[in-house]
Amino acid sequence: MWKSKTPGIPDEEFERTESVPITKEEIRAIQISKGRLSAGQTVLDIGCGSGSVTIEAAIQVEESGKVIGVDIDPNAIELTEKNLKKFYLIGNDYNWPRDTNVIAKNTIADMGGEVVGEEYMPFTVDNFDSSLAKIKETGADMVLITLVGGASVSFNRAFASFGLADSVMRLGTLIDENTLMGIGAENSKNMFSAASYFANIQTDDAKAFANSYAAKFGSDAAILNALSTSCYDGLTALDAIAERAGGLSVKEMDSVAEGTAFGSPRGDAVMKNRHLTLDIYLAEAIGTDFKIVKTFSKQEPGNFCKA
Repeated sequence: MWKSKTPGIPDEEFERTESVPITKEEIRAIQISKGRLSAGQTVLDIGCGSGSVTIEAAIQVEESGKVIGVDIDPNAIELTEKNLKKFYLIGNDYNWPRDTNVIAKNTIADMGGEVVGEEYMPFTVDNFDSSLAKIKETGADMVLITLVGGASVSFNRAFASFGLADSVMRLGTLIDENTLMGIGAENSKNMFSAASYFANIQTDDAKAFANSYAAKFGSDAAILNALSTSCYDGLTALDAIAERAGGLSVKEMDSVAEGTAFGSPRGDAVMKNRHLTLDIYLAEAIGTDFKIVKTFSKQEPGNFCKA
């Protein structure tokens, strides 16, 4: 994405095809300036073509606004999507971020996107200036974050300080409520997280669990998150499997584990390939809270773990 909020992104910054016209830089600069767009507005770009005006408008209306691109030419729609699909991947240097990004890169390729940068940082790194400069230089639209703990907090604070939060989206797969509090409300704009549990999920199971937790530990207890509910589910799964096996024999438990079902704060859970089939939620950071924006029901585990 363009580094400045000033309209007039150079034409060469956009994906181009001969069959789909682009609104020239000078015309776009005048259109956006005359439009006097501001945060929170909704813009309808009819005949979006390459998506150049769509993107310029999105920078102006910011996270609180919305831009809808419409075109009758499928080639134009495809090109607009390409211009919104430059991904930068950054994580800590160990197996989980690397394995996650193998899957991410395949998914990005399938959707016609492009990975414009990929980095793996030691756990000791707390200065991300070099990485943030690269993100600016590559024109990334989206950063996939697989940093953990303090590294995630430091990176996301610096990300906002660099002025990237206005125009570049962030998706973290391990940004929970506690990490978000460390990042801070002023640094969480355009940030999303994906997990099987968030503290404000409004399902009956989640609300019952939260009420029970509050009654047991009080209002000052640590915030519930995906990691804590995973620990709880681990013990609940052990109990359910042991009951089916008639004891704690590893051999017997292994033989009956597949298909074991039990109740969870995250909904009905089913054991498959030594993992759980669960709902996955996409949430947007609003200050230091998360708002669920989409639910992916009953997602089956993608990897088979051998004993």
